[in-house]
Amino acid sequence: MIDLKYIIDTVEKPVSGEWGNSPANGPLIKVIRNTNFNNDGSLNLTAVVEREIPMSKISRKKLKYGDILIEKSGGSPNQPVGRVVFFNKSEGDFLFSNFTSLLRPRKEVDQKYLFYLLYANHLFKKTLSFQNKTTGILNLQLDRYLKEIKIPVPLFSDQKRIATILDYAYDIRCKNKEILEKHNQLAKSTFLQLSESENSKKMFLKDICHINPRKSEAALLDKNTSVSFIPMTNVTEDGRVNLSLERELREVWNGFTYFIEGDVLFAKITPCMENGKGAIVKNLKNNIGFGSTEFHVLRPIKDKSNSTWLYYLTSSSKFRKQAEKNMTGSAGQKRVPTNFLLTYEVSLPSISIQNRFEEAIKKIDVQKELTQKTLDKSEDLFQSLLKRAFKGKL
Repeated sequence: MIDLKYIIDTVEKPVSGEWGNSPANGPLIKVIRNTNFNNDGSLNLTAVVEREIPMSKISRKKLKYGDILIEKSGGSPNQPVGRVVFFNKSEGDFLFSNFTSLLRPRKEVDQKYLFYLLYANHLFKKTLSFQNKTTGILNLQLDRYLKEIKIPVPLFSDQKRIATILDYAYDIRCKNKEILEKHNQLAKSTFLQLSESENSKKMFLKDICHINPRKSEAALLDKNTSVSFIPMTNVTEDGRVNLSLERELREVWNGFTYFIEGDVLFAKITPCMENGKGAIVKNLKNNIGFGSTEFHVLRPIKDKSNSTWLYYLTSSSKFRKQAEKNMTGSAGQKRVPTNFLLTYEVSLPSISIQNRFEEAIKKIDVQKELTQKTLDKSEDLFQSLLKRAFKGKL
């Protein structure tokens, strides 16, 4: 038998977070912020701030293993507010910020079971109707959310069984992500080693590639010719491009960014630039593409650079940090100016070394593609199980 209960009836009284004061002379404690939330429901505790908070509040609000933190302020246009993370630490003292709240499951509710259902709520955008926007920040109407959403609550033994199944599927997905990340790190470390080699030459970026080139190739085509169309949302943070959209040349000739096969795209706006968005464009319709005006375009100059090298250069943390320092404009819409690219100095190995690097990356990409397919399957399995659990059918 499965009961449907409001979320509020499955948790103890929700607890609001604390931000406290900058460190001075009082007691310090690590405070988890929503910037420590990973989108897969885990926590990244490599950079946790320490704040000065009274001992009375620390003793009342200190996190315990199995607690669930929910984000009540944050989010973005493409990511609703309301992410949840599972606190799996048994050692150390941690609090949580005022942009989050603590949900502690009642004794008759399995901690992991409740976490997965709340995770599913956010994943399948059920929190969307409970968010509002103030001063550019998305806020979750937590009280309404907890009191108006019902979830299936089976017997405790069944909750444990379901959580175990979901744990298994979750772990498979995580392992595939770890393998994919290892491939990415191998490619990045190889790039850094070559960049720092003694044979590298100091050159300006503008001398090894064309920056934001003109539409010379496209000008020769009939205006009814179909070309690829790539908005910012169709480029991922790991360099993949969705080529599902096409437009006629006359539709995109004005007001869009132009590129051709093999060009490198580099996001120039916040937060896409900081998040590392960029790609090498391949398999374009008629070898021509247009897209978001928020892209800079870099085209390699023959015998001086290749696309793969330029992509890894513009994706590197060193390049991105320098680009961020040189951004101009208002806080919400800062941009990397073209002048930054024109004056940026690079350590450039010979084209033969770049070409060998490109061949090595091709081999890594084959393995990444296989891993990505496996990851997609494990993600589909995990989401399918979540949906069944949410409907009380697992």
